[in-house]
Amino acid sequence: LGDTACQYLLGVAHLNGEGGLQKSKAKALPLLRIAAEKGLADGMHCLAITLFEDDRGGRVGNGGVKARSKEEEDEKDRVEIVQREAAALEAVKWLRRAAVKGHNAAGNALALCYLKGRGCKRDAAAAQRWWTKAAANSDADSAYNLAVALAKGVLPGGAKEKEARRWCEKAVEMDGSHLDAKFMLAVWLLDG
Repeated sequence: LGDTACQYLLGVAHLNGEGGLQKSKAKALPLLRIAAEKGLADGMHCLAITLFEDDRGGRVGNGGVKARSKEEEDEKDRVEIVQREAAALEAVKWLRRAAVKGHNAAGNALALCYLKGRGCKRDAAAAQRWWTKAAANSDADSAYNLAVALAKGVLPGGAKEKEARRWCEKAVEMDGSHLDAKFMLAVWLLDG
């Protein structure tokens, strides 16, 4: 393995607490960023997904620390929102770079970002393009997500059940164990 792949694998090990390492997003991020900057598509994708994760968790008691004023809490919340938005922008940048390199999971995630407007401007046509590209490259999850979006009518041109069924069938052809796609097909068969 080259240095880039090793940095990526070490970053993943820190993320998951594998190989005797303590779980640490703080230690994983720099390693994943190096792998991404060196052009490793898996590193780009993993970095992006990690950037999207929310570390805040539930609020804990203040442990005897002086309570903050309403204004201090509001300011803290505003800072957290800005930080999450900046992380989302960076995440989309890395997803796009990985997807351009042909990383299917990154293309699928990027399509979801475009559909929801997370880290980028809402753009249903771009979502459809990225799902179609990844699905055409044999990504069952992208084919299924494209089918769902077409069935719900959230992509340009409104609901397209025939096209949705076709992509759902392709998802099952690509991955025979894709239960969501199988279920969706079963519902269509029962509905006639």
